[in-house]
Amino acid sequence: MKTINLLRVFPGILFWLFYSLATQAENCTPNSFEGAFSGEVTLCQNWDAREQQKFWFLSQGSQIIPYRWFLFLEQPDNTKLFIDSQHMDSLRYLPQQKTAMNPDGLPIGFTKDTARNNPAYQKISQDWLGLTCAACHTGQVEFQGHKILVDGAPTMADIEGFLHTLAKAMQTTLSDSQKFDRFAKNVLAENFAEQDAKEKLKAQLQQITQIRQGWNAMNAGDSPFGFARLDAIGAIFNTITATALGIPGNRHPANAPVSYPFIWDTPQHDKVQWNGSVANKGGGALGRNVGEVLGVFASLNLNTSLIDKTGHISSADIPHLGQLEALLWKLQSPQWPATILPKIDQAKLAQGRKAFEQYCLSCHADIRRNDPNRRIKAVLTPLDELKTDPAMTTNFSNNRYESGKLLAHSKIYVISPNLFKKTGPGVDFLGYSVLGTITNNVLLDPVGTLKAINAGRTNKVEEVKELLNPADITEMLTTIADGMHMINPRPSQLVYKGRPLNGIWATAPYLHNGSVRTLRQLLLPTTQRQKTFHVGEFSVMLTAI
Repeated sequence: MKTINLLRVFPGILFWLFYSLATQAENCTPNSFEGAFSGEVTLCQNWDAREQQKFWFLSQGSQIIPYRWFLFLEQPDNTKLFIDSQHMDSLRYLPQQKTAMNPDGLPIGFTKDTARNNPAYQKISQDWLGLTCAACHTGQVEFQGHKILVDGAPTMADIEGFLHTLAKAMQTTLSDSQKFDRFAKNVLAENFAEQDAKEKLKAQLQQITQIRQGWNAMNAGDSPFGFARLDAIGAIFNTITATALGIPGNRHPANAPVSYPFIWDTPQHDKVQWNGSVANKGGGALGRNVGEVLGVFASLNLNTSLIDKTGHISSADIPHLGQLEALLWKLQSPQWPATILPKIDQAKLAQGRKAFEQYCLSCHADIRRNDPNRRIKAVLTPLDELKTDPAMTTNFSNNRYESGKLLAHSKIYVISPNLFKKTGPGVDFLGYSVLGTITNNVLLDPVGTLKAINAGRTNKVEEVKELLNPADITEMLTTIADGMHMINPRPSQLVYKGRPLNGIWATAPYLHNGSVRTLRQLLLPTTQRQKTFHVGEFSVMLTAI
């Protein structure tokens, strides 16, 4: 971005970013929706009500705590339920009322999942609380009593605060006999009178509390993430290399929190992640999605045998991941809701377009939100040119992890002689975990896995076969590995990605790490921007966005 003060040269550029990059005013009326609280409306983003509910509540294989526990767990400092709407709102998750797909009134993105492929968890409960895509990628904008839900927008939630408070609530329930009795009475129901049942429940609660506390400690950074930020890449690499691989020394501080990216047009991008580190071609989308769920509490049992190549057992729900990806192909960016927010000044809009074309278009393509053939080529800009926070891209490129039992294994699981050395970058271990997980699913459910891969393809023309031969399986894994830059690794690059800005009005705060409060400040010289500011508010400032 140029260092010129764009607001002084072109005052109308802010109107262009507000409105035209909102893709003009919305031509349909925002409406309430099933499960909404008073004042909540949703925009027209090319999903019907059923598709929206599906994206909000379809499970993906995430396992946090037993589901029934979550329904009856109390807050650590009082007797109100943890799931209480006011409490979840304080963490900036989006509470909802009960619907057919959300029978217990969970917040958006919280799901009833299962203990699939996790024998240790199956001994405790068959139903588990999980997170799905919408927990991190559904935003809200408030204006004059209206609460505008934006699908695909970054959440304002404090996930680290949620996980630490959850662990504290569990620990308090263990240590406070009255809390535990209330919890046990609800969880055990008719078995509450049995002392053995209560003792077993307490032991299980202790076990899962330690797991949650351990995860929190492993992924601690130098300071709290706070609202609207998360070091997801750091958490994924730690989960795979320290926990699944069993090498605690592989743990790196999760000290590079970034904003949750907005995800409309994600399937149409050639590269994803803030540093453009994952190619989106072929079956790469499934690889991206499996990697994502491994970072949000999917189980992973790494198969480190040099002989048995039947893959890794994981709770990642690949058919559901395919369905979620198919929904993303349909999602469109949010238009400016002119029936709620002020009307557009057409003269300033035209003035702003000129400035955008002159100063911004080279990195941020101007696309049509509803073009079914839209495709987006990422613009990768070197860090030394951007001069912004380097932590995310440098951690990704420079951190190294011990290979342990994977020494001399093929990095690409079964299709390449490219072997693990004593240490390697986190992306190698991520790729190995993803491909092994998909391999296991190919063998157990070839049709479901192929459908999930097809959901991420530009042209879904492949025939879904009842049986796949070895050549089919090799081709399937090869296209995923290629999409993850594993067959032809690219040189390590310290870059960040530029992308189209349609819908940008609904995604504050700005830049990859959320370090700029408003679009107005983003257009000012860096010396004139706020150095510190509070986050966690949904209210929109129309003079700044």
